[in-house]
Amino acid sequence: NPDVLYTGTQKVWRTTNEGQGWEAISPDLTRADPSTIGPSGGPITKDQTGVETYATVFAIAPSYHDPDVIWAGSDDGYVHVTRSGGGNWANVTPPDAPDFVRINTIEASPNTPGKAYVAGIRYLVEDDRGPYVWKTEDFGSTWTKIVNGIPEDDFIRAVREDPERDGLLYAASERTVYISWDDGEHWQPLSLNLPTVQVADLVVKEDDLVIDTHGRSFWTLNGIDPLRQVSPETLEAEVYLFQPTDVLRGLDSTVDITYYLAEDADEVEITFFNEAEELIQTFTAQAVEEEAEEETEEGTEEEETSPFARFSQRPSPSTRDGVSRFRWNMRLDGYTDFDGRIFWAAGNTGPVLVPGEYKVRLTVDGTVIGTSSFNLGLDPRIKGVTQADLQARFDLAVRIRDRVSEANEAVILIREIKAQLEDRVEASNDAGFEGAAAALQTGISAVEAEIYQVKNRSNQDPLNFPIKLNNKLAALLGVVEGSENRPTDQSFAVFEYLDGLLQAEMEKLHELLQEDLPDLNQRLEGLGLDPIQIGAGG
Repeated sequence: NPDVLYTGTQKVWRTTNEGQGWEAISPDLTRADPSTIGPSGGPITKDQTGVETYATVFAIAPSYHDPDVIWAGSDDGYVHVTRSGGGNWANVTPPDAPDFVRINTIEASPNTPGKAYVAGIRYLVEDDRGPYVWKTEDFGSTWTKIVNGIPEDDFIRAVREDPERDGLLYAASERTVYISWDDGEHWQPLSLNLPTVQVADLVVKEDDLVIDTHGRSFWTLNGIDPLRQVSPETLEAEVYLFQPTDVLRGLDSTVDITYYLAEDADEVEITFFNEAEELIQTFTAQAVEEEAEEETEEGTEEEETSPFARFSQRPSPSTRDGVSRFRWNMRLDGYTDFDGRIFWAAGNTGPVLVPGEYKVRLTVDGTVIGTSSFNLGLDPRIKGVTQADLQARFDLAVRIRDRVSEANEAVILIREIKAQLEDRVEASNDAGFEGAAAALQTGISAVEAEIYQVKNRSNQDPLNFPIKLNNKLAALLGVVEGSENRPTDQSFAVFEYLDGLLQAEMEKLHELLQEDLPDLNQRLEGLGLDPIQIGAGG
């Protein structure tokens, strides 16, 4: 109930009016040992910090399943539960819990009624730094201590259960984070790139694991759905493709493709298709020499059983063993580019895909490992936009991208031809050929200057020299993709206008090459020189 809040003194208190008034719903649930509740300090003077004074309900955990079930733990070692909303409380302290272990946190299972997890710390009492974690599945009638795999000197401050998978546990320790896939029977580190740090608590929020630390801020492990998919099949597989999580356009900039390799591969290929099985993009990685990473947990069970013992997250596929995550931006390829290109108000990102179902295929060393599907949805906050609107936006964006590519390819072609002309002029010493070459170069350079601002030398030059057709089209692409809507009528009109101007320049270029280039090549043949080739790269 979001209108109910709890707090603890030596009792549990409840408010239903945001703290305007409180009612005690329990008796004293602590030991009330006189040695822990007297004044602190001494022997000459007392202090005012009160850090040695305790007998407090330190942890309160309402049930996710029954509003009448509430767990309470005290900082002097007692665990209580009520199943009547506070009308009656039972002391269900684990029988093997040592005296004065502080019940630091209680996790009422989000998945199973009657189950709870208790984490205790005891270093304040007798310099006992051992881990104390228990679970119960019967409202505290019986308890099982679950610390196998946790070092004897690394105590646990909190245990939380994944709300999407029963028995998938995360533990916050004095030094790191641990994970258990079997309800605490075995634990192993989930440190990854986390530095050694006290982790005070953690929470699972949708597909992210969020931790708070002492002195090193908040950390998140994004996209933990692969952790939920780990199974004996995963651990035994030579190669495994995890099921991607559905994503939302506008909220998620990438979709994470996670896969596991038991050994290094020579080649990894990741291919994306639309629902109609049409190829969208392929990304390939070849094995490269990489310096072996130093193992930080040598000899631990994690290295032997966990696919996450080595984890990499890269913008391209990885051929290394362990778990790798490839992040795809859900866009088509950008436009054809050329060296030194300077644009104003225009980047080179391909059109974003429309909402729908997509597929990813993993191929390792020539063998197709598997195909998984995921859904790209629309930001639910966006209203009044139809699939047809977004399809129209995508179609126009593709047309614009293709025209920018054609414009840039024309610039590339012109520069290749000009380089060949300069090379042949230098080798010819023929005045007639030099004059014809100069005329052709002048003509195609004029076309180039209309397509691209050839005076640009720095990113600030467009302030002084007006942008030309390819830049205008590329900037229009950003306008079209700037909002989740159907393109405006003006965007369509501007495209048609720029498209017509570009087409006129392309026709000029075609005419120049059709009329002048054959004559030039005849002259070159007579001089014993190689002809000018179109698209031959010089």
